Amino acid sequence: MPIDYRTTREKILECIISYKRENAGLAPSYQDIADRVFVSKSSVPYHLWKLEAQGLIKANGRRNITVLSERYLSPTESAALDAMHEQAEQQAGRIAELERDVDQLQDSMDREIRYWKTRAKNTANLLEQTRTHLNAVRSERDTLKLQIAVSALTTAYPIARRAWQFDPSLIILGNGPQRPTISA
Repeated sequence: MPIDYRTTREKILECIISYKRENAGLAPSYQDIADRVFVSKSSVPYHLWKLEAQGLIKANGRRNITVLSERYLSPTESAALDAMHEQAEQQAGRIAELERDVDQLQDSMDREIRYWKTRAKNTANLLEQTRTHLNAVRSERDTLKLQIAVSALTTAYPIARRAWQFDPSLIILGNGPQRPTISA
């Protein structure tokens, strides 16, 4: 059963119109209105007074209610109005379905965005860690190269010094030790 979003006064006004149409213009009693609209009989006069203040009806006594805002509908007009109400309810149902679909898609999209943001943040952190590690490895490599060079020099110097002591003709040039050529 579709949800009825009309106010109590709207329901009472429609009740009066339909009752008068069904009963040859005779207005409903307070009890008839209360039974059809599902309100207490004691609240009906208050609602009628409010409808009269809005200019929608004119109430002159208990069963003398004149509708000022609407006219009585013929059966053809009533059927057309009912069809329009039914179509509006179907459209409202479809709108509610579409709103649920949009909400679900929005939730799914939000989850995807959070996932990829987390992945991007993790990737950025991993990239930064890799850069830090690479710099540390490069620094260690450079330190080892320097140590090897120092070690090589430290080892080569005494050997070269001893070689010069035995043969001063040995000199170290950029291409390594050179022997003077012996002419015959």
